[in-house]
Amino acid sequence: MLFAFFAGAVRGNAATARCAGRPKCDLCPVAHLCEHARHASANRQPKLRRPIREWSETERPRERLLEGRDLSDAELMAIVLGSGTPQLSAVELARGILEAFGGSLARIGAAAPGEIMAKLREARVGGVGPAKAASLKAAFELGRRAWAASGDPRVTAREMSRPRAVFEHFRTLFQGKGQEEFWVVLLNTKNRLMGQRCVSRGTLNSSIVHPRDVFRDAVRESAAAVILLHNHPSGDPRPSAEDRALTRRLVEVGQTLGIRVLDHVIVGADEYYSFAENGEIAPT
Repeated sequence: MLFAFFAGAVRGNAATARCAGRPKCDLCPVAHLCEHARHASANRQPKLRRPIREWSETERPRERLLEGRDLSDAELMAIVLGSGTPQLSAVELARGILEAFGGSLARIGAAAPGEIMAKLREARVGGVGPAKAASLKAAFELGRRAWAASGDPRVTAREMSRPRAVFEHFRTLFQGKGQEEFWVVLLNTKNRLMGQRCVSRGTLNSSIVHPRDVFRDAVRESAAAVILLHNHPSGDPRPSAEDRALTRRLVEVGQTLGIRVLDHVIVGADEYYSFAENGEIAPT
C-alpha cells in the first residue's frame, strides 16, 4: 500500500513520475497501477539494432559479395534493399520478408510491388514502401530476363523432346504474368537449347503473333528447330480454336523455312497442353 501511495504520475503530466526522477518501472511491484508506468511502456522506443555499417568487414554482405564469398538469400536481398529500419538491419528485414512469403523466392518474384507491400503489412513486417518493393521487383525481373536470354547447354536433347520437362524448365518465364506471352525456344541440329526469345505480349491471336517475328531469331542464329510456348493467365492450358489455327500456320511456315516446329506447349497454372503429345504436331 505504501508503494501504491507514492506511485503514479504528476497530475496532468503522465510523462513525469511522482516517485522518482528516473524510476525503474520494470522493477516496481505496483507498476500495473501506475499511470506513469503505463505511459512509459506505451511510448518506449524499440531497441535499435546495430546497423550493417558498424559490422566488421568480414560480416557485411556487400563486402563478402565483392570477395566472391557465398551469401544467403537474406544477405543477397539485403544488398538489394540497401538499408533496413531503425529497429532492423537490412539482413533482418530481408529475413522478415522471406518469412512472410514462406521462404519462397518464387512467390516474392511473382508478386507485384503492391502485393509485396500488402503481404508484409499483413505479416506485420514494416519498413518496405514503394521504393524497396520496386527494387525487389526489379531485381527479380532482371534475373528472369538474364535467364530467359541465355541458352543452357546443360539442358539435354532428351529433355527438349519431353513436353513435361519443357513445361517444368520454362514455366518460370510466366510466373506472375497477368497477360499472355508468346515465346520461341531455339534448338540446334542436336535439339540442344540455344536460347529463348519473347515474341509477343498481350492477347494471343494470329494477327499479333506473326510468323516473321517467331522465326526471325531462329533464322538469324541458324536454329534447326523451335518449340513454341505461351501461357494462359487463367491457369487453364486447354487450347482455343485460335491457338490451334496459329499452331498449324507456324508449322507450315517452319516447313517452308526448313525449321522444324517440334511442339507448341501451353503453360497453365500447374499443368500444360502439348500439341505434339496430343498428336496435333507430327513428329519430325
